[in-house]
Amino acid sequence: MNIAESLEILSSYNSSKIKLPDNQMEKEKLIGAIRHFTGLCDWQNLGICSQSPQEGIIVLSEYLKALDYPWQDIEIANNNQSGACYIKYNTQKMSHLLEPYLGEYRGVLISYQSENPQIQGTFGYFPLNLFRDFFN
Repeated sequence: MNIAESLEILSSYNSSKIKLPDNQMEKEKLIGAIRHFTGLCDWQNLGICSQSPQEGIIVLSEYLKALDYPWQDIEIANNNQSGACYIKYNTQKMSHLLEPYLGEYRGVLISYQSENPQIQGTFGYFPLNLFRDFFN
C-alpha cells in the first residue's frame, strides 16, 4: 500500500457519521491503511468518543495494541464517571485525558502528526470495535 492509497481509504471515513466497512476485505484495507500511516508518521493523537470510560479504555487498549504501542493498564482520572466520554491519547507523550462528552458521535478519530505534509491529518470516525477481533 502506498501513501495515496492509504489516504484515499482513510479519507473515505472522514465524516461525523460512523461508516462501517461493508465486508471483511474493506475492514482489512482500513486496518492496513491505519497501520501503514501509523508507521509513516511521527506520532498520533487518538480521540475516542464512547458510551462510558470503561468502554473507552477497552477501545484505547485495542487501538494501541493494534498500532504496536505498549499497553499498560491505564488509570484514567475520573474513570468512575458515568455516561459518554471523550478520551484523548497522545502517543508521543503517552499521556491521556478523559472528559465528559455530550455529543452524539461514537467512534475513534486519529490525528497523524508528521513533518511530512503528505502524512498529516485527522481521519475518522472509525468504528469503536475495528480492532476487536484483530488479535484472534
